[in-house]
Amino acid sequence: LRRCKETSYCCPLCRTSPFTSKRDAQEEKAMLKMLVYCQHRELGCTWTGTLPQHGAHVVLDCPYGLTECTLGCKQVLVRSELQSHLELHCCLRRVRCRYCRVEGTCSFISHSHEKICPKLPMACPNGCEGVAGLLQENLQAHLRACPLASVPCHFAQFGCSIQVPRRELR
Repeated sequence: LRRCKETSYCCPLCRTSPFTSKRDAQEEKAMLKMLVYCQHRELGCTWTGTLPQHGAHVVLDCPYGLTECTLGCKQVLVRSELQSHLELHCCLRRVRCRYCRVEGTCSFISHSHEKICPKLPMACPNGCEGVAGLLQENLQAHLRACPLASVPCHFAQFGCSIQVPRRELR
C-alpha cells in the first residue's frame, strides 16, 4: 500500500495497483470546446472562452491578472492598475524637476536632485525678508553682501572680537 501511495500508478479510488487510465479523445475534445469563465470572475472579470484560450487571457489580457511593472521597479500589481502605477507611482518613471526642468527618474529627482538643484528657491539663512526669488545658485553671492550677515567689527585687526550685522557697519 505504501508503494502504491508513492507512485502515480494507483487507482485514485481504491488505491490498488497497477492502475492504467485511458484518455478518451472525444471527451477531451468536447472539454476543450466548452466555455469557461476567467479564474478572476469573482473579482469582476467578465471574460468567457474555451479552456485553451483561458491561459493566454489570464497571462496577457485579464485586467485582474498579476503583472510586473514594465519600467523595472519589480512592483507586482493587478494589470488594471499598471497604467496608473506607470504614470503616478513608479519610482522609475521619468519626470522633470519642477525648478530647472532637468529630466530623471522620479526617485532621483525627488531624493537627490531637488536638494542640490541650482534653481531651488531658498530663503536667506540670515532672515532677509526683502530678498524675493533667491535661488540656490545665487545664495553664495547674496551671503557675501547680505545686510544681516554677521561680520567682524572694523577693529578686528586690533583685537576686537565682536561680530555685527553688515548693515550696522558704518
